[in-house]
Amino acid sequence: MPLAALRMADMTSDPDDLDFEGLTTLRDVHAVYAALVAERGGLPSRRDLDPLRFGRLLPSLMLLEAHHDKRRLRVRLAGEVIERHSGLPGMRGRWIDETQKDASTAAAAYESVAAVLRSGRPRLAERQIRRPDGLPLHYAALTLPLATLPGEPPMVLVAVEYR
Repeated sequence: MPLAALRMADMTSDPDDLDFEGLTTLRDVHAVYAALVAERGGLPSRRDLDPLRFGRLLPSLMLLEAHHDKRRLRVRLAGEVIERHSGLPGMRGRWIDETQKDASTAAAAYESVAAVLRSGRPRLAERQIRRPDGLPLHYAALTLPLATLPGEPPMVLVAVEYR
């Protein structure tokens, strides 16, 4: 099944069920994540994400906090590839809705992350948005749920591959 047919579709964490055709970065991120799930016997937490395991993939990763009471997402960490392609340097610590001109883009991102957190299952999606400078940005994103730690907001790991 091509990626376009998977638009915003929930996926299982079984790599055989995901179609990463032409998406080598997302495939490789999922392989590291699947290994963490297998080692832990469940969802990994933020603390389980060893940067050395992700290596060359780090620039394409983003860690997002979901603040359900505010229906907002905060960027905990954003790789340099994401910042460069999005046209938004210095994303760390910012709310997603502060980085988007169109409020519907931020709302859709929140709903997508909330769905992943509710289901506990990865989501593969293809998106096209407008950067702050108005240029179109087409990318595929793999959103991976993380176990929530005491005293911390729920989080997801997002890998992005630009088209």
